[in-house]
Amino acid sequence: MIPPEPLGGNSLKVTRKLLLRLLPCMAMYRRSMPLLITALTLLGLTGCEKDPAQALVGKPFPSFALPTPGGTDSVKSSQLQGGPALDVFWATWCGPCGEEVEELRQVLSEYQGRGLKIVGLSIDETAAPVPLMVQKLSIPYPVATGALPLFDSLKLESLPQSFLLDKNGVIKESFTGLHSAKTFGEAIDGAL
Repeated sequence: MIPPEPLGGNSLKVTRKLLLRLLPCMAMYRRSMPLLITALTLLGLTGCEKDPAQALVGKPFPSFALPTPGGTDSVKSSQLQGGPALDVFWATWCGPCGEEVEELRQVLSEYQGRGLKIVGLSIDETAAPVPLMVQKLSIPYPVATGALPLFDSLKLESLPQSFLLDKNGVIKESFTGLHSAKTFGEAIDGAL
């Protein structure tokens, strides 16, 4: 596992259940968002639990076929085989996920010619907000919706959560939290 960088990873780690309970409150009190983020950060600093994504390294990433935001097409795990791939779990309400898109854009620009593929796996409860966010962030890689059951089946807890897969779909590295293009690039160089 790549350790989280400052301002990402464990310091911003919250469980999805806690976050989902707080979502209605966050929508009503947008001005209170900095206070809420600070409180969640402090809660994350008190935990010493092991990252569940770490246990997946060395195992095949599960097969999936998930719809695109428009629902007219699908993104399949089989499309990622043959070269290194980054599977990125994210959500429209996740601030660090949005910030990481620029880092992933740089990674894709640098490594796409060497076979890298990236797919975004949205865990939003509904697909409705995803197309607007894809457009707003100009996400340059395929995005799938409906990935929450897959996220839950892997017992994951944090966002963004990314996995570097080798050409056979085996997880080589896990990235919990916000990471830089440089960190992703170093891991991809090691996998090529």
